[in-house]
Amino acid sequence: MDFFKKNFSIAICGHRIEYMPQLMAVNPNIVTYEYNNDEVKLWRGAPVKLDSVVATGKNIHIYSSPGRQASILLQLVNDAATRNNIQLSVDTIYSDNETKHEIIRVKATNSSSGWKPGYEKPKDQQSKINEFIETIKNSPEWLDQVKAKAIEKNIPLDSMILLDAIHMTNVTR
Repeated sequence: MDFFKKNFSIAICGHRIEYMPQLMAVNPNIVTYEYNNDEVKLWRGAPVKLDSVVATGKNIHIYSSPGRQASILLQLVNDAATRNNIQLSVDTIYSDNETKHEIIRVKATNSSSGWKPGYEKPKDQQSKINEFIETIKNSPEWLDQVKAKAIEKNIPLDSMILLDAIHMTNVTR
């Protein structure tokens, strides 16, 4: 478990949004990429900027296999580092020549590059809750999951969105 708190893993995965609260509780550092522009998300849910992921200085593990086009994601990580004057160390920590599967580790070697977020991070819990509410409303798949839960629990959709937002705020502290 300690490994996951000290590292980011970048993965390509599907249909994880319904489990996002549980996944975030176990490992908040999974970043997913689905080949749409340069957008990456935490567990395929909340958008996150690669610049901030790279600037943490944590290890980034990229799983590469035939058809996954890991080179695109590696280039996005390199671009984020270049934008922020961050030097990267890139090495292959696992390789299977037969299946062509690899795990590539990328890490900022000068994470004290002076990178600063382009926005002011909300400090109070209500601001965080409001951000999750907007993220849920703007994520069609996540919103569909919340709608299903609202129907199952027989409560208004807005109430279920608020409950999920509160839960996510508590899980991501």
